[in-house]
Amino acid sequence: MKPGQPCVVCGDDATGLHYRAITCEGCKGFFRRTVQQNIVYKCKGIEQCEISKSSRNICQFCRFQKCMDNGMMKSLVLNETERIAKRKMISDNRERRKMEQLRAVLRTNSLADKQDEFQTRINQVTANYCKILDSSLEYKFKSDIKSERLLELTELVTQQIRQFAETIEIYDSLNHSAQEEIIEKSWLVVKVLQIIHEFNPTERCLMLANNTTYIAARGDYSELDYTTKIFENLINLAASFHCMQLDNRQLALLSALLIYNPKNVKECVS
Repeated sequence: MKPGQPCVVCGDDATGLHYRAITCEGCKGFFRRTVQQNIVYKCKGIEQCEISKSSRNICQFCRFQKCMDNGMMKSLVLNETERIAKRKMISDNRERRKMEQLRAVLRTNSLADKQDEFQTRINQVTANYCKILDSSLEYKFKSDIKSERLLELTELVTQQIRQFAETIEIYDSLNHSAQEEIIEKSWLVVKVLQIIHEFNPTERCLMLANNTTYIAARGDYSELDYTTKIFENLINLAASFHCMQLDNRQLALLSALLIYNPKNVKECVS
């Protein structure tokens, strides 16, 4: 079909080959409806009416006859059952092509092909976690003042978590301010994760730094001091967390996710 070719029935712009004749959409639909509904027309004249774009709706008999005279074939018009079957076949073929494309993508980017690489990375993260974060934290305080001791301990914990973060390759892709920001925003929650993991459900106690053990307080919670309430809340959190029974690999990956949470940094890549 050539661009701008007219409909052989009415002269309107043709859209393609329909039922073996080059026609417009209007004449295609008219011919299909006539055949499907088995409509019989009558001409009010002598069956020689002129059919054009402007007059094609005046005499349907002559329009249908001109369709036939120009090669449109009734046998190519599908009935309802055939049309449903054709639509289903087209739909099935479309879905089959989608599945073939999906399988091709999966073959190209198969997770199975990456399994060894993922496992190696997981093993590395776990080993670094056990070496740096899961090791006992022993420290001799320089001061006897509680507030200064807390600052010393905070700095020590922050340093540990930074060392662990540095072992994960994405760390080097961050600028300095982003590196500091992820540590600042994650060190406490990562340390809390460690503390509640060291929970003894039988004794209801937590293992803290310097081999210190905190045992759940007895008595009315409302009468406890502020610091004791914090540890009591940790005890309750640890008791809920204990049922998950996370191993070191899971703790390592969870700690890494907490550190590299996108919410912890505004501009991740330098």
